[in-house]
Formats: sequence, C-alpha cells, structure tokens
Amino acid sequence: MREFQKLLRYKNYQLLDSAMVRALDGEYSQINFGPNNQFTLYLKPKVSEEASQVNINLQVNLNQIKVQEVLSNNQIAWINISTSPLSLISSQLYLKSKDRAVVGTSRLEQHSSSPVNNKGLILIITGKVLD
Repeated sequence: MREFQKLLRYKNYQLLDSAMVRALDGEYSQINFGPNNQFTLYLKPKVSEEASQVNINLQVNLNQIKVQEVLSNNQIAWINISTSPLSLISSQLYLKSKDRAVVGTSRLEQHSSSPVNNKGLILIITGKVLD
C-alpha cells in the first residue's frame, strides 16, 4: 500500500476485496466480488513458453453493476438499479508467471448510499501458471 501512496495521490487506501480465479488457457473465467458482489472480473489467459520462461497474455475486463440501498420490512437491502454493467477497466497485458501487475485504475460509479461512494479503484493481478 505504501508503494501506491507514493505513486497515486489518493488520501487513503483500503482493500476492497481479494479473490483467486482459476482459468483455463484460452477460455474466459469470471468472478463476482466486492460489497454486494457489484463487481465482475472477466479473465481470458493465453499461455506461451519461450526459452524456459512461461508468459501469460491476459485479457482483463472489470465491470460494476450499479446498486442502491433500499429499506424493506425495516431491513436494509441492496438492489441492482442498472440493466447493463458499467465497464471500469478493460485491458490486455503480458505477465511472466508469478509476476504482479497494476492492470489499471478507475473512478467508481457514485451512488448516494453506496458503500464505495466517491472512491477510486486500483486493480492488481498476480498471474501464475499451474501444471
């Protein structure tokens, strides 16, 4: 986190979520995460080996579904308020196996009562090829 504070000028940082995704070579995988599962990460890896080094060509898409807090029967619930997700990050990157990379940053969609109101997001990925 200290490294990001030096590079990016946000006031403070907080871990939104951490997840592990297993993906097959050349096929899409997805995972929902974050508060109320409002984020969806799509990955499509393509593995290549060159001179005893394993490389990963990774297509990454991160979407957010707009949610809103509602009160129902004196209980707080979250409902989706959009019919299509908002694209936050779309990128293609190359990693060596076990390398970590900052895929991108994005300002999050703002909602009056969202738990991620008025914040930015930094997506970091570590790629590892399993045998």
